Order: sequence, then C-alpha cells, then structure tokens
Amino acid sequence: MRLGEELVFEYEVTNTGTRTARLVIDYVVHYRKANGSLSPKVFKLTSRDLLPGERRSGVRRHPLRPLSTRRHHPGAHRVQLQINGRPYNSCTFTLHIPPETALG
Repeated sequence: MRLGEELVFEYEVTNTGTRTARLVIDYVVHYRKANGSLSPKVFKLTSRDLLPGERRSGVRRHPLRPLSTRRHHPGAHRVQLQINGRPYNSCTFTLHIPPETALG
C-alpha cells in the first residue's frame, strides 16, 4: 500500500451470549514511528446493540494521506478491531512512501 491510498478492511462481530449486548466498536491503527516502534491511534466505527446470535459486518475505508499533524513512516503498520475497549484480531499492512510525497 502506498501513501495517498485508502486502507480498506472488513469486520464482522457476533453476539455469542444469551443477552442483548451493547457494543462500542472501534478500530486502532498502529502507526510506525521513526524509531521503528508502533504508536496506536483509535478511530470510532459504530455503537450498536446485538441480539443473542446476531451478526453484523461492515467495510471501512481509512485514508492514508500525507498530513501536517502526523508524519507517516514506511514499513509494517497494523490495524486492529477493538470492542468495548478490548482489542481483538489484527492485520499487518506495509506502507510504502514515494519520495515525492514524503513530508520533511
């Protein structure tokens, strides 16, 4: 993936309990820092109630464009689903930064 493109990911949640569940669903992008470590940033997806056995899915587009407030660094980044503040599955993606879009 290149800087300027959109990160597109799908998610699916299922209420496996016996009661209606109130869910606050977020996603976390773990951005690569200059020193190679990852820095998490939480973004809101949705809040909803799920009946027992109910399943919900969706697709999210997250732009990875140059910003003056966040410097992007090349390499492995991670996106992770978070439900009611608890982290779940994550996927890694590699960000490539063309020299002409790098911010100094």
